[in-house]
Amino acid sequence: MKLIFIILLVLLLWYCYKKRSFFTYRSGVKEVVAGDPKKGLELLRKASQKGLSPAQEVQTAYAELKYGELSRAKEKLNLLLLGSNLKPDIKYQARLMMAILRLQVGELDEAKESLETLYEKGYRTTNFYATYGYMAILTGNQEYLKTVNEEAYQYNKDNLVICDNYGLSLFLLGEQEAAISVYEELIAKEPKFPEAYYNYACVLEKAGDTAKAKQMLERSLEQEFSGVTTIKQEQVNEMLTRINSNTEEQ
Repeated sequence: MKLIFIILLVLLLWYCYKKRSFFTYRSGVKEVVAGDPKKGLELLRKASQKGLSPAQEVQTAYAELKYGELSRAKEKLNLLLLGSNLKPDIKYQARLMMAILRLQVGELDEAKESLETLYEKGYRTTNFYATYGYMAILTGNQEYLKTVNEEAYQYNKDNLVICDNYGLSLFLLGEQEAAISVYEELIAKEPKFPEAYYNYACVLEKAGDTAKAKQMLERSLEQEFSGVTTIKQEQVNEMLTRINSNTEEQ
């Protein structure tokens, strides 16, 4: 009996040792979600040093990117992509994450090339289409952004980021009433990202409804801004200041 107990204890200790990175990783994810990103990132980095799966490394890179650690995120993604034993799906996720990073630093051509390569390889996910659609908007090519965002919308009409991209693309194409209709449905679902409210405010201002545009800007400022947010608080504040100033002059 004593021997069995010792064997079980050794096995338990061995299991804990092998899983030590997973426990640290899980604690890091919990801290990031709970609202302490600094502590969460520290734990995720410790877990990475102990050894994580490629899928966990991709998520760790995303956490670094989300909280503004672009150089760390890029380094981690580059290391992953240099690996020769990555499963195709994980490699595609890492390439998608790298495209998001490139969009954040203004490398539009590089991001476009990466996303179109993924598309040609048949990679289709909601996150892919959300990024692909936004990239298409940044190109300013109306035919291109229309085709991409219509396809993305058909792929997943329920995703709020895709709906935001679609509504904005309609607005840029001059289809104002259609854009308002999309945004009315989107805002009713209370999205938790600032772009939806800011972009709708742009549509409303163009339509002459500055009062409602102001409300949307105020709601935009209530959302979280992060390293993956495609607008800055300064943009929202500047537009809000301009609308307030114009209202006072009238």
